[in-house]
Amino acid sequence: MAAKQKCQDEADRTAYTINLANRLVNGLASENIRWRDSVAGFRKSEETTPGDILLITAFVSYVGCFTKVYRVDLMENHWRPQLAALKVPIPVTADIDPLSLVVDDAVVAGWNNEGLPSDRMSTENATILTTCERWPLMIDPQLQGRK
Repeated sequence: MAAKQKCQDEADRTAYTINLANRLVNGLASENIRWRDSVAGFRKSEETTPGDILLITAFVSYVGCFTKVYRVDLMENHWRPQLAALKVPIPVTADIDPLSLVVDDAVVAGWNNEGLPSDRMSTENATILTTCERWPLMIDPQLQGRK
């Protein structure tokens, strides 16, 4: 009877282990689909990443002293067409937001909680200030930076 009970306990442990292994394999199968989709997205963005980085670094480096209208004009009417008109065009993501690769919503929410106005211009200025290695040229007509 003791040997029979020992075999039964071992069979129960083995069945429990097999059950856990099956759950793990099934969970990983759904992750495989997600990973495959992510890899496809990364391969697609691999073509436009250099152009996106070029636009974003130009934005952070050069637009700090300009108004919103001129910032949009630079991006849409000068820089993007210039990249497309090169002898070897540099592909850029069509609807890229200059801030998307530099800052995320949680950081912006933190800035807003600390008193930064929630308008786009203030968020762009804060992004430029926090990502520059040197002192950027910024024009602050509302004197928000003094706070």
